[in-house]
Order: sequence, then C-alpha cells, then structure tokens
Amino acid sequence: MVGSDFKKNVASGDVELVRLDIKNTIIPSYRQTHTFHELDEYLAYADSRISNLYDAHDGEIFPDNKTEWTSKLLVAEMVTLVDNFSHERLDFIKRICVYLYGGEKPLGGSHISKRKKAGNSRQKSSGCFPIVAGAFIAVSGAIMAKFPVIMAGIVVAVLGTALNSRE
Repeated sequence: MVGSDFKKNVASGDVELVRLDIKNTIIPSYRQTHTFHELDEYLAYADSRISNLYDAHDGEIFPDNKTEWTSKLLVAEMVTLVDNFSHERLDFIKRICVYLYGGEKPLGGSHISKRKKAGNSRQKSSGCFPIVAGAFIAVSGAIMAKFPVIMAGIVVAVLGTALNSRE
C-alpha cells in the first residue's frame, strides 16, 4: 500500500524526491517480503502521475556472471539509479536482490542443503545492509549538500564493507 508521505511527494512533482523514495524501498521491502509488490505499487502510482519518472537507459551493459552480483555491485547500482532511473537498471537491481537474498527461486538439493545454503546466504549478506544504508545516507547528504551527512554515510558504508569482508 502506498503511504501518505509518498503520495505527498508525488503530488509535489519533485521527481528526484520520488525516485529516492522508490529507491529507498527496494532492499528493505524485498528483504522483508521476498517480493517486489510494494516497489511495483510505488512505481505504478508514481508513473501514473509523473510523466518523466523514468530516464532512458544510459546503455550500461550489466554483467551476466552472477559471481559478480555482490552487495558492493548492488550498492553501486543503487547509487547509479539516482542518476539513471531506467526500467533496465531497476530490473537489474531486482535480479541482484533475488540472487543475494533468495526467496523467489527454490534452492535446489536436499532439505539439509537448503538450510546450509540459506544460512550461507544470510551470512554473506549480513554486511550488505550497513553498506546500502551508508550509500543511501551519503547520497541523501549530497543531494541536501550537507557534508556531515555525507561523511556519516561514508563511515556507515565503510564499516559495512569491513563487516562484509570479515565473513
């Protein structure tokens, strides 16, 4: 369900703010529900009211090799999404989320291997949230031109990277 704050932001016509709202729902919503239902609702609501919500894709070719699909790549794509809010980039981000956090595809093998794989997936992605949160904070600080907010975001992202590399 689309929240009232988001509706107000859409009504304001501030495309950058709406894009940030949408971007900031992707990972937390998917990790909680393992669906893109909330994201799709936000996109449909905003797209029906803002004619220039999407950008033309910048032509970046996304890696097909899933071993390259890491939390660091996800963060980089989320940051780039701010400047290139394209259908193609959103679809790629969705595919990375499914790969990193599971939920939409069954994990093959026996019951025991499913638990092992699920445990390993959680271990690998536990450091991702601070990285992504730090990137969000830094980008938000840059948009607001607030140096302390940018620095706080960078610190959180670096700590998340350190946590992620220890696992």
